[in-house]
Amino acid sequence: MRSFVLSLAVMTLLVGCGGNKSNSNVSTSVTNTTSNQSQAAKVPAGPKFASSYTDLNSECKNAVKDEQLTEGQDVPLKCQGFGGYYLTINYSAFGSQASVEMERDEEYSVALPMQPLGYDREKGRKIEWRTADDKPFAVIARVTEYRDDAGEDGDNPFQDKYKTGESLLVKGLKGFEHIDFTVNTKDADANSKAREMADSAYSRR
Repeated sequence: MRSFVLSLAVMTLLVGCGGNKSNSNVSTSVTNTTSNQSQAAKVPAGPKFASSYTDLNSECKNAVKDEQLTEGQDVPLKCQGFGGYYLTINYSAFGSQASVEMERDEEYSVALPMQPLGYDREKGRKIEWRTADDKPFAVIARVTEYRDDAGEDGDNPFQDKYKTGESLLVKGLKGFEHIDFTVNTKDADANSKAREMADSAYSRR
C-alpha cells in the first residue's frame, strides 16, 4: 500500500512538471511575437514620392517690365515653380534656355540645355518636379538633342537637320546634385524610368 502511494505521488509530480513546461512555451511564444511586432513598428517608412508640374504654356509671365529692356532684347520669363524653386527662360539670337532658380538664393541656378526659340510655347510643354514628402529634389524636362557641330557655319543650330533625338533630362536640385541622368524618349515607359532613376538616387546623398 505504501509503495502504491509513493508511485502515485511520483506520477503526480511528473505531470505537474510537464504542465509547467507547456505553459512556459506558450509564454515564450507570446513574448517573441510581441517583440517582433515592436521591432516592426520601429522601422521608419520610406519617403512618399510624387510629381508636380509647371505648364510653360500658361504659368510663365514677363520677368521684367518693357522699360527695363535694352533695344532688341527679348523679354525673359519667370515661371511658377514648387517648394521655393521657380523657372526662368532667357533668349538668345536662335535659342532659349530654361533654368531652375531659388527664391531665397540668388546665386543658385541649374541651367537646362539650350532649346529652340518657342520651346515654352510648344503645346503641352511642361517641367516635372519630382518630390519626396512634398519637397522637390529633382526636375525632369523633355529636351531635343542636336549635333555637336550644329551652327558652326553661323546658321541656326536648332534646325531640324541637326536634330539627333529627344531625351528626358533628370537633374537634382540643391543637396541632390549627384542626380544627373538622361533617358531616351524612345525607351519603353521612358517617363516612369526617369522617375524611378530619380527616386532610386534620392537616398544616396
